[in-house]
Amino acid sequence: MHARQHFGAIARRKAPARRGAGPHLFASASAVDVALKELTAEAKSAAPEMADLLRIIRDRLDVQDTAASTIERGLKRVYASIMAAIEELLAQVPGASVADRARR
Repeated sequence: MHARQHFGAIARRKAPARRGAGPHLFASASAVDVALKELTAEAKSAAPEMADLLRIIRDRLDVQDTAASTIERGLKRVYASIMAAIEELLAQVPGASVADRARR
């Protein structure tokens, strides 16, 4: 069985059943981890370099941490944009000192 088909079969088997859920829906984070572990175990006998690649992917793909860090990066970008806009507006205020700008 092709690795992608195998991964999809594992993900569908491990994913919680939902009404109308098709094979195109993503599985939960734990199902992804389980699938990668199973693929890694199978790949060790077939192609050691493939097993190494899957291990690296599994190590770097912690879905929950990835989601949290993505949200954090997004919030930091929004905060930076807001602060830059505030600084631009304060720069346009005539006669305002740095201390005045900080208070506003």
